Amino acid sequence: MPSSFNPKFRSVALLFALVIATRAIAERADSSGAANAEIRAILETQAAAWNRGDIDGYMNGYARGPATRFISGDTLTRGWQTVRDRYKKKYDSREKMGRLSFEQIKVESLSADAAVVIGRWNLTRPGDKPRGRFTLLFRRTPMGWRIVHDHTSSALPRVADRRSWERKRPRIFSWMPSKPPLLKTTTTSSVFKSGTSRLTMCAESGS
Repeated sequence: MPSSFNPKFRSVALLFALVIATRAIAERADSSGAANAEIRAILETQAAAWNRGDIDGYMNGYARGPATRFISGDTLTRGWQTVRDRYKKKYDSREKMGRLSFEQIKVESLSADAAVVIGRWNLTRPGDKPRGRFTLLFRRTPMGWRIVHDHTSSALPRVADRRSWERKRPRIFSWMPSKPPLLKTTTTSSVFKSGTSRLTMCAESGS
């Protein structure tokens, strides 16, 4: 049976669908680019707040609420207020806070309202230079993009930092002699006659 569908109408319909799809892709790309820029700006604002000793300003990058999660090492902490209070207690001076910087930041859009960020953090202080990696989950909230999940790890100290730490750590075995004791074999006439010898432990004293 011959078709009554107009080929010209089909071409127009396909062209219209192509225009709609292209527009949707362009809008999504624009939205992703805007989200990327906003998220990076939040991280920059956090670092600037930390470096001027403003913990509350630093915490503004996180979603305020009990569901916000923080993971460090083997510890899971929930709640914006809990972490804010811990920061206030642990970093109670500019010397302890040091200077914070972020680098190697990569933002990946998961949807219109979610993005994952990976990067590296560095902290410079008079006595050490801790560093590590982080993975952040951002969500679009009524307040804008905010971190809802923070997984941060610390790297092992650098060689220079380890040496500095070793010089400062307490000497648990400081009571022990600097050199191991020597084993010397001595004999006495009575022992010699019996054909045996005895071992006596004495510290090296030049005798």
